[in-house]
Amino acid sequence: MATAVLLGAGASTDAGIPKSVDLTREIYEYLSQQGDDGKRQARALGTVIAGLSYRNAQSGISPYNLIDVEQVVATIQLLANRYNSEVMPLSPFINGWDRIIDEIDRLPLPDYRQITDSILPIGPSWVGFTRL
Repeated sequence: MATAVLLGAGASTDAGIPKSVDLTREIYEYLSQQGDDGKRQARALGTVIAGLSYRNAQSGISPYNLIDVEQVVATIQLLANRYNSEVMPLSPFINGWDRIIDEIDRLPLPDYRQITDSILPIGPSWVGFTRL
């Protein structure tokens, strides 16, 4: 499997690759058009994006700042491992998670190959995704 490198400051746009903040929006829009499972996945992704915007606002950063895909992926990785006390040492002290976050565990994985085919104009041969 090839490795994708997301370049900052729009360096990848010359190659026809969406900027990382645009990629977040495009993945959300793609999922929301993929039937019931896709809509549930989009809702879970939207919850992650909203949580990151909320965190920005609480930190004094504008909640209107766009959320880049790297932040989203890192957050999803943490949430996927939220019951692993080595990854999230405070998780034993959290009484409950938002029901939408718990729903993520029951959702089928999106077809990331199909997502990259539809949103990356140069084709997905250089990018691969694995379950987080």
